[in-house]
Amino acid sequence: MLSATANGLEPLFVDGPDLSALRTPTALLSICGHRNKFLAISFPFNAAIVGALEQVPRSSWDPAIDSWTIPDNQGSVDSLLVSLFETGLFCATEYSKSEKPTGKSKSQESSLPHPPLAPPGSGKHGVPCAAAAPGSPLATLPGESWISRMEEALAVRKYSPRTRKRYIAIISDFAAFISVSAEQAQHADITRYLSMMERKRGASASTLNQSISAIKFFYSSVYGRDVVSTRRPRADRKLPGVLSKEEAMRICMSPRNLKHRLILSIAYSAGLRVSEISRLKLGDIDTARGVIHVRSGKGRKDRYSILAVALKKMLADYLDLERPRIWLFEGPDGSALAIRTLQAVFYKAAEEAGIGKRVSIHNLRHSFATHLLEDGTDLRFIQVLLGHASPKTTQVYTHVAKRDVLKIRSPFDTE
Repeated sequence: MLSATANGLEPLFVDGPDLSALRTPTALLSICGHRNKFLAISFPFNAAIVGALEQVPRSSWDPAIDSWTIPDNQGSVDSLLVSLFETGLFCATEYSKSEKPTGKSKSQESSLPHPPLAPPGSGKHGVPCAAAAPGSPLATLPGESWISRMEEALAVRKYSPRTRKRYIAIISDFAAFISVSAEQAQHADITRYLSMMERKRGASASTLNQSISAIKFFYSSVYGRDVVSTRRPRADRKLPGVLSKEEAMRICMSPRNLKHRLILSIAYSAGLRVSEISRLKLGDIDTARGVIHVRSGKGRKDRYSILAVALKKMLADYLDLERPRIWLFEGPDGSALAIRTLQAVFYKAAEEAGIGKRVSIHNLRHSFATHLLEDGTDLRFIQVLLGHASPKTTQVYTHVAKRDVLKIRSPFDTE
């Protein structure tokens, strides 16, 4: 078991079955709080980990602290976990709420095995840090057979690729935490894991619910057991973040790159999810009718949304310049542009537009619905455009729309 070090690091994964069956050595990621709502991440040099970090939106190398940094939010941590899983490299983590220290203390160096430094010429990524040797109890996986069995079960039930990756990453995390093999886990182990996520990681109700769903699916599909009897936490009733029309247009028009401007403009003008933008094909754009055919949206449902008249010229210029063959937005290899790339486009545009609040590309979809409601569009039509199964989901925008609130005069303004 790994004990807490002198600078207050708290290991998240402390026990688990033997790692000797893993082909890839396990590394320890040291995660510390950092200024400006970022996390600092240190690790022994590994090109695969560097590649995974580069996939996280707004990640960067900070030479002042000799560490990588990512935004301090659940989405960025989830993105890193999924990226690490895709590399086949499984890492243990230790977390400290304190600021990133300038150097390790002697007591820290003596409490953990010291790995070799990065090879000569490795440049800025050569960060000395402790590592977990293969066979240590710092992290674990239930073995390769469960992955193929779970992937087959997920595929048969037509789960989306993102959900499949997320579920497998959750089970990898869970197996790394518990002190017994995954096959022997009981309800108490699941409760302990969920408690750790809430206390040490600050997981939201939706994150906890997704973890419960993944664990329940894993045991029912792989082992044929029902070990999950945990009551699900109540979902947080948060209002969607909405940009003003002026802010949304500033974001859409800030990129110099024509493709980037069109990506953001379609996201806002049609209210599409980022995954839906990524999967748009040339044949999905009907300029004659002024509609966009969204295929296999959330819940594998098709729908139509609006193609703004003001976008038709921008779209024509883009098609003439880029000449995509299959996908509307293609990468260098001709495949559909990755979701992380689309998110990175948004973050850069929001920064250039001087947006001070914390926003994501999904806020453009929220703003689309809210602005339609403020302009007098019937809620039922907005529900159809967004692809919501229940009108209750769409009704949340009535709480943020200013259409009726603007008619109310504050008592502070009365003379």
